[in-house]
Amino acid sequence: MDTDNFIACDLGAESGRAVLGRLKGDRICREEIHRFCNEPVSVGGRLYWDILWLYNNVLQGLRKYVAEYGNSLASMGIDSWSIDFGLLASDGTLLQNPVHYRDRRTQGMVRQAYRHLSSERLFEITGLTVNRIHTVFQLFAMRQTDDPILRAAHTFLMIPDLIVYFLTGVSTGTVLTACSHDTASAVAAVTTTGRWRAPWPSCLMVG
Repeated sequence: MDTDNFIACDLGAESGRAVLGRLKGDRICREEIHRFCNEPVSVGGRLYWDILWLYNNVLQGLRKYVAEYGNSLASMGIDSWSIDFGLLASDGTLLQNPVHYRDRRTQGMVRQAYRHLSSERLFEITGLTVNRIHTVFQLFAMRQTDDPILRAAHTFLMIPDLIVYFLTGVSTGTVLTACSHDTASAVAAVTTTGRWRAPWPSCLMVG
């Protein structure tokens, strides 16, 4: 019986794992091949994800698979918590470790954003209840402080896309459907000219 192998890398807010799925006829057999912790790191009063630790553990999961099953793999997928993101410079360099959604920079940002956009309009755009940890308020906080990281950013990638970029060198900075994840979807990518495109009213980006 032919067997197709698939790997799912599940990145959670506290731990991650690589899971092998083996398709045997009409059955799927699952096997966890690697598990690791995921802990934020506090540096200079800011809370970050250790994205290179996560990437390295994705690689470890792949190495364990190859050691056990060889090089044949039908496909691989990566998922993570939503909300957080990485920003790349125009040369593809990661500008900083992704900031953790529990970082204090979004404190008070909901109230400030409401000066530009009503809660009803924001819900109409995103389909989500409001929470300061959402991506839109992270970006809004960066705009409010004229963060040089945001000014230097050319490409916006959610965490799974960032890991895929590390693995392949291919950047998939594309606009997502506004209701698919959270308000992060409304942020989306950077155009080839390096200018932000956003499907929300421009007043939110003005700060």
